[in-house]
Amino acid sequence: PYRVIDQEVTLWIASLHLRPYNGKRKGVDSRRDVDVIVIPNYRTSGVTLGERRFDRAWEMFELMVRREITPVQPFYKYAKAEVLQDMPPELFEMCWWCRSPKAGKPCGRCKQCRNVNASGRLR
Repeated sequence: PYRVIDQEVTLWIASLHLRPYNGKRKGVDSRRDVDVIVIPNYRTSGVTLGERRFDRAWEMFELMVRREITPVQPFYKYAKAEVLQDMPPELFEMCWWCRSPKAGKPCGRCKQCRNVNASGRLR
């Protein structure tokens, strides 16, 4: 089965906000001032610029926005665990990552929980 990657969803949503409207929707700014978008990939993410699935999602994004936007990956030189370890506690407490929570708490077993656990910060 085809598994959707996060970037496919987030790039599609971003493209809806950045696409040109040609004056058809009053009061809507197509954000033509945006010419760079941050791709929050980590060294360990496995799906990034140059990888077939990501490039296909990026192509869809560019078709929707109908202009060139530069992707940047400021976190790509780090593993996700390194970024999580460096987060201030108050910021970390505001994050949610679990894909299969149990009774409102992280399951500890899904891929995202395993990533957070690798950082030593899983509650």
